[in-house]
Amino acid sequence: MTNQKSKQYNRRDFLKAGGAGIGALALSAGTMGIPGMFETETAQAYSNIDGVKSSDFPRKDGEADDTKRLRRLIKASEYSGWVPIHLNENNAYVISDTILIDSGDKKPLIFGKGFRRTVISGENLPAGKPAIKVHGGWGMMTGGMLFGVGFRGNENSIGIEVAGVNGFRVDFCQFELNQVGIMFHNGILQEFTEGCIASYCDFRASCKTAVEYKQSNNVESFHGTGIKSCTINQGAGETEPKIKIGKDCIPFNAPLEFNIWTRGETPIIKNEGNEPATFYGTISIESFDHGDSGYKVEMVSKNDSPVYLIGSVSALDDQSQLGNLVLCDRVQINPDRTINVQRKRYQNAFQLMTGANPTISVTNGVSSIVSVYLQAANYNYAYTLLVYRNVGDDKGTVTNLSLHQNHNAAMYYGPTFSIESGKLVITNKNFPDSGVTANISVLDIGSRFQYFMM
Repeated sequence: MTNQKSKQYNRRDFLKAGGAGIGALALSAGTMGIPGMFETETAQAYSNIDGVKSSDFPRKDGEADDTKRLRRLIKASEYSGWVPIHLNENNAYVISDTILIDSGDKKPLIFGKGFRRTVISGENLPAGKPAIKVHGGWGMMTGGMLFGVGFRGNENSIGIEVAGVNGFRVDFCQFELNQVGIMFHNGILQEFTEGCIASYCDFRASCKTAVEYKQSNNVESFHGTGIKSCTINQGAGETEPKIKIGKDCIPFNAPLEFNIWTRGETPIIKNEGNEPATFYGTISIESFDHGDSGYKVEMVSKNDSPVYLIGSVSALDDQSQLGNLVLCDRVQINPDRTINVQRKRYQNAFQLMTGANPTISVTNGVSSIVSVYLQAANYNYAYTLLVYRNVGDDKGTVTNLSLHQNHNAAMYYGPTFSIESGKLVITNKNFPDSGVTANISVLDIGSRFQYFMM
């Protein structure tokens, strides 16, 4: 047992020392089952598919980088009916402007040789420009894919922009230095970006934001667009979220499945939209540097709109918190855009003061069993409550089902409970200004009667 534990901590020291570099690379090569042998075997299988090859399109005289020859490669695929495109050379492809793939009802298959062998280098890309932009074909599944390519840009560049496309995949790609790794964008006219998925991709810490949802045409829908089985590294000094849901963007029925290594307190997901986003999947977390800074990191920022996840969260270490990530068994978006949520049991802690203390938000029209454990020096009270918030207003009822413990040497006595402004309020004029903690656990036991879920 001692040897096993020693090996575990040696591994974590190694990862910590390597930060987002050598340690993360070691992980992505094997221990988490991320692109490695499978990626190589798949790339070899794909290499047998006929198409056009980059080696057949060398630089012409006067061309200082690979931008124009890659554009000629794309045109050759288009002229042949969007046949597969093979980036079959081992050197980096250096570009200074966007490579655009713009088509309607079909998209090509684009194959690299693995993201550590085929790298698109965009050090000289203009600010806000993507290395590759895939556009067009909204309203139908277009069937395209980008496979096995690495992206290295600059602090203001984008790796891939997928705009107004349905059914495009980004698989086994890696994103290093960039402002954004993958941007899903509803850009012009009435286009929408749906059914687009990034899977088995790796986002290094130098990629400030791994995935961003953006709209600039007042179309909010990103149905089914998300990530699966991806890996994300957070650097210690980062200030940007790793997943950003922009203003008036609504991902729904979308995959959200990734493993993240955290090293700081910046929330991982920021939902700047006015409405909740709904995803399904599993998030796994490994946190580092607890002893150095004692940070806590929220999965979704408490200051923004919630994210509903039909799935689960698994964490190593105790630094991660759900924040505004709501774990659910079922979600239903109703015709009036209200949302029914069959929520999983959850916990929260609050520091109480003298008088009235708002705590958890109570769902409109839902009955909940709430356990409240109050703790302070020489004071312990434990309750089980039945809580209900009225339909149509912010008040409700609280029924005390049981008082399990009432150690009152501090002479604070028991509090009262009420629903005010949509929250469970704990009131006690005898509480001191600090030192009393409320640990609250909530289990919803009923659905809303309006749009009742059958």
